[in-house]
Amino acid sequence: MNSSSTLTSLAMLKVTIDQGGDYLDYLKPFVLHVLSKYRPSPIIDSKIKEFIIKEFGLEIPERTIQIVLKPLLSKIT
Repeated sequence: MNSSSTLTSLAMLKVTIDQGGDYLDYLKPFVLHVLSKYRPSPIIDSKIKEFIIKEFGLEIPERTIQIVLKPLLSKIT
């Protein structure tokens, strides 16, 4: 994680919000990225949280990650 990653993350949030999205829409690409890169098994919110901090410097509550993960996981099971 570096300041460039964090700055990019904040820019993505602003664009998402400016286009009428919400923060859950904004978080999906980060979750999908760490799922693709790290392929955790099992997929649990605490591990996703760790990977998002490591990759992007964003600390997202586990409950929020659960909310983002639920519809994503329902599509693959």
